[in-house]
Amino acid sequence: MEMKRIAAFCFAALVVVFSGCRGKGDSTASRVMANVTGSSGEIVIVAEKYIHDGPDGERLMKLFQEAAPALPQYEPMFNILTVTPASYGKLYQNHRNVLILSVDPALQESKVVFQTDVYARSQLVLKATGPDGASVVDEIERMKVPITEKLLSAERERWMSYYKRTQSSHTFNRLRDQHGISMPVPAGYTIDVTKPGLAWVALETPTTTQSVILHYFKASGSSVFTRDSMIMIRNRLTRDEVKGEAPGTYMGIEELYPVQYRVFSHNGRNYAEIRGLWTLVNGFMGGPFISLMTYDEKNRRAVFLDGFVYAPNDNKRDLMRQVEALLYLADFHSPEEVTVVGTKPAEKK
Repeated sequence: MEMKRIAAFCFAALVVVFSGCRGKGDSTASRVMANVTGSSGEIVIVAEKYIHDGPDGERLMKLFQEAAPALPQYEPMFNILTVTPASYGKLYQNHRNVLILSVDPALQESKVVFQTDVYARSQLVLKATGPDGASVVDEIERMKVPITEKLLSAERERWMSYYKRTQSSHTFNRLRDQHGISMPVPAGYTIDVTKPGLAWVALETPTTTQSVILHYFKASGSSVFTRDSMIMIRNRLTRDEVKGEAPGTYMGIEELYPVQYRVFSHNGRNYAEIRGLWTLVNGFMGGPFISLMTYDEKNRRAVFLDGFVYAPNDNKRDLMRQVEALLYLADFHSPEEVTVVGTKPAEKK
């Protein structure tokens, strides 16, 4: 089926605003927490000026501004705002992600502590302490992987929470009733394709596209979870379903860029992941993609969740993170759990 013009998207790097919640550690009944501020993917680093302006500050910037993975052009993993402790007042206190560096010569060792919901709901605060600036930054470098994972997870959870609150009931019901898949797809996305074993939703603007394809099939064993198997499944899927406007053009994985692969667990479910770049075979388009493979035990089927972005004139980091958050929201139902809404099921395209 022809692709709805792989040309449009951008649900934009919104500054997500959240509702209030019960404050932690408040001895008086409860308090309404402030909304987080700042843009998605942004970190406020609080440190003395001599740290910001010196070699330790340069190390911090390099650490958090490494290239985000699997994008066609350089984009930093995070955007950084630097402030001094004296400037860290109400303007920055409610920021979504905060890293505070504190130096105390009396300390014997350095450590990093994670805190959530300190001043605002869904806020992540990292407090790094140590006897001097160099040792504090050394500890942050040592903790690079868990720090990065925690920051990315916090951003993903914010998008997931936002999608749950802004979902389209029509799209949710169609995916649930026709495919046994629950996914709170936000308003603005449309169902481009729905047929046995496949659903495709997309959000389009005049210049960009965000797409999510849900593909499922009977399978047993772990062979479909391997890197090579996932590459083969995606190439076959996009060759058949994601075609360009010109005859003979279709989406495929860009072979000149290495495909990244990992396995992990999330909320008790096992996943395999590949991410890389896609290209329009026999054409001139391209962009990033991420694919997840998991097993739906209730229906005894493998489920392949794919998200990709086309945004030739826009940054793609946050667009891809939004798509990835949608993939993580997919849940599955056995036929007897599905409740059809209305007098008859929605017609298939």
